[in-house]
Amino acid sequence: MLVLALALASGLGSAVQAAESQKARTQALPTVSADDIDLWAFSTVSASVSAKTVAEFRAIPNLASESKDDLRGLKEDNAEAQASYGPVGYRFTYSDGLDLRVLDYGESAFVTRMRLSGADRVVKDEVKIGGPRSGIEAALGRPSRGGGSYAVYEGKNDVVRVFYTPTGLISAVEVDRGG
Repeated sequence: MLVLALALASGLGSAVQAAESQKARTQALPTVSADDIDLWAFSTVSASVSAKTVAEFRAIPNLASESKDDLRGLKEDNAEAQASYGPVGYRFTYSDGLDLRVLDYGESAFVTRMRLSGADRVVKDEVKIGGPRSGIEAALGRPSRGGGSYAVYEGKNDVVRVFYTPTGLISAVEVDRGG
């Protein structure tokens, strides 16, 4: 009976220590709300790209390539037919490590996905490509999910994906605005 009581007490002590250790790890990294993630994603896109029309996206320096997305499966090159089916999608790639997916509604265009890569490129809030993982964790807190080579932060509308090198440095940041 005494042996059973000691075994139970020992097991209980281990469980309490494990719970306290988990609580300490959870409290070590700040948790950011989904609204804050959306705000960070929006402000990152706004700070990186101020263009509002397709012509302005084309005028951003270092444009390396442009392609049109077939959003509706239309094989027509007829602009009128495309316009009647809604927005036109474009992909812009720039030689300085900026990749954009843009929806063009005619008078205005919106970034729906942005990927930033390239050595020492500042993303936002002291977060920079090539910087330590702790930079993004200080800005966005604990990720929603992820692994050793990536982290995912989910807002209500936006998703921020951060990719890491094997040494734990940030290699790319992707903002998906849905769309």
